[in-house]
Amino acid sequence: MLKKYLKFSFLLALSALVAILIYNSHSFTASAADQASGYAWGELTGWINLAPEGYETMVEADKLTGWAWSENLGWISMDCANTDGGSCAANFYRVLNSGGTLSGYAWGEQTGYIDFAPAGGGVSVDENGVFSGYAWGESVGWISFSGIGYGVTQQILLGYAEDYAFSEQVGWIKFNNPDMATTTVYTDHLEGYAYSEQLGWINLFPAGGGVLNDGFGNLSGTAYGEQAGWIDFAPAGASQVKINFTTNEFEGWAYGEQVGWVSFNCNNDSSCGTVDYKVKFVSVNQAPEVSGLTAPNWTYAQAAVSGALRANLQFNMVDADTGSYGSAYQVIVKKADDTAVLDTGVCTGYQTPSADCKIDNTICLENGATGCVSPGDCVCQYILDSALLDYNQGYKWSVQVWDDSEIASAIKDYDTNPDTDNDDGVVPTFTTYKHKMPEPDFTYSPNNPSKSEQVSFTNISKVYLAAAPDTAVDCSDELCTYLWTATAGASINDSATTSPIITFNSAGSFTVALKVTDNDGYYVSTSETINVSAKLPKWKEVKPE
Repeated sequence: MLKKYLKFSFLLALSALVAILIYNSHSFTASAADQASGYAWGELTGWINLAPEGYETMVEADKLTGWAWSENLGWISMDCANTDGGSCAANFYRVLNSGGTLSGYAWGEQTGYIDFAPAGGGVSVDENGVFSGYAWGESVGWISFSGIGYGVTQQILLGYAEDYAFSEQVGWIKFNNPDMATTTVYTDHLEGYAYSEQLGWINLFPAGGGVLNDGFGNLSGTAYGEQAGWIDFAPAGASQVKINFTTNEFEGWAYGEQVGWVSFNCNNDSSCGTVDYKVKFVSVNQAPEVSGLTAPNWTYAQAAVSGALRANLQFNMVDADTGSYGSAYQVIVKKADDTAVLDTGVCTGYQTPSADCKIDNTICLENGATGCVSPGDCVCQYILDSALLDYNQGYKWSVQVWDDSEIASAIKDYDTNPDTDNDDGVVPTFTTYKHKMPEPDFTYSPNNPSKSEQVSFTNISKVYLAAAPDTAVDCSDELCTYLWTATAGASINDSATTSPIITFNSAGSFTVALKVTDNDGYYVSTSETINVSAKLPKWKEVKPE
């Protein structure tokens, strides 16, 4: 199973750097190889780079490893094992990580020891992946890990880009060239380089620019190359560059004054089959799946209480990555003739961005440390409002989910056969009820019966014939069938008649139930408890002698 990696970036808010839009934050979970990058600050050390090329600080589950670099004071080691041959026997030090609370020491030849948990300070990582606090060095004083214009934000590594885009002016542009750093896709930006034989290297995250990702693969911003100039990933007059997480392909166009139009997929200009090219997305984790779609999940009994015109759409999210959870979903409903009924859009939380987003993700798309590995671990139910539905109408529906790395599942269409409740026999649809449910009811006399006394029951049930007019009529033998039942100790002269006679053979409490079924086969039951008293003794007056 592929591991999800997290990257923590210390973002220095200098005017030369682009402001990065962070789409979403997630709980901090250090894996065995999480990379830190960017800058911390000390008055004596100046800026401390936590990602010097080839020597990055790595955040592990229990410690920090690797190096940082200070222009003023040189290299700073996070673990004594970093040095050639290891220096731990002679000089033991290490920065430890315990659930996001850092402790222990880093060391540099010019800085000496740097304490990550000093009195009056301390460095920690909160549940959203934000570093804060201060470390202390006897030689360098306080070192801040957050402040105005810099700090720590969590970026989740989604995967990598590879293969080729194409420009008529400059030819092929290669992504993920093995001779250079890989093109890396994060939830909020792209990083690394592309390469053109004519124009050389193109930096995807240069100072003063940067290719941004909104978390769902919609790219914007600019890349830059010394020979290529600026390249806009969301140019006017064309579809912006996008990552389709369903097909794992890039789509759309970029534009640069030096390179002209750059196509990321041969489907853009219908050249596939003649000139096959596309930039591909390679995920570092497994995409989630949707399974177990059921509908309408609305029984006769529920319809009798809360209304017949309703449907509950149920589905499973399954993600093979242990600990993964869902971050978003989208439900689309159409009539059988494909007339649009509902499109929730991408829902990232309860009732956001609209009231159509009515599933609380934290309840049905999460399952503790285990995650959504097996069907049944993460089950959601979306309730369709009656205002969206018509009686006796077939409906199609589909659902898509996103995991905590914003990787999307394929769109799953409803195709369960048979439907739960009210099966219409058509695989792509479920059908709503034709009308409301019967309303069973009865009276009886006498109201306080005695043992062995005959009690007359009278049916006063109502039934619906059609959706409109939505008016109940009295049951008759032509419109309804009946089934009378009673607990043991009672005798019914005719259990299928409209008005039976029931005799209770002992004193006590009895339950009498009436099930009414209409001509469409819809049935509902009602019952009542009847208290039967002992038979009164017969009195006979005797003349005294």
